[in-house]
Amino acid sequence: MATWTRNYDFMKVYLRDPYADPNPIDLKGYTPLMHAAANQDVEAMRLLLNNPGVDSMIKNLDNKAAHDLIFDKKTFDQKTNTLIIDHRIDPALMDKQSLELKRMLFARMTLDTIAKQESKPIKSIYERGTLEPAIMDDVIKIIKSKIDAIEKKQIEADDTMLPSSALLPTYATDDFIMDMIYFRIHQ
Repeated sequence: MATWTRNYDFMKVYLRDPYADPNPIDLKGYTPLMHAAANQDVEAMRLLLNNPGVDSMIKNLDNKAAHDLIFDKKTFDQKTNTLIIDHRIDPALMDKQSLELKRMLFARMTLDTIAKQESKPIKSIYERGTLEPAIMDDVIKIIKSKIDAIEKKQIEADDTMLPSSALLPTYATDDFIMDMIYFRIHQ
């Protein structure tokens, strides 16, 4: 509700609560990140993406993730009194804000995907109580090196839609990535 109403102060309070789920799903399968993306709410997206527990990979009932909702063109049909959503918008026609939101989500999705993959093998180590700091450091290095490899491929491909800076967000510090791993281990 705080995302939908753009109540950023409440969002900050909610996101600081370690027991609050940052990915609640409404009746249409939307998470707060999806609402922020659909509304192209840059401030809400920044707040959400800076939380290591937010999962950008969740899909709604229409099988769409947050990044799919940014480019949707919404129009209201006066005759039928319905909202029409067109998912076939050419990204080249989108404004700078939409492209920046897409880049932000692409970076987070890359980080989420790799963190999720790398968290699986250490879950059993954590559950046995034998997870040492050196293991966690190694996993963080692996995550960063995989993102680095993707970034290098992207530079070689000269992808203008998603510049290399989009891959490892500035908020993705070692502590942030460690929190992401712990969050995924506990899921």
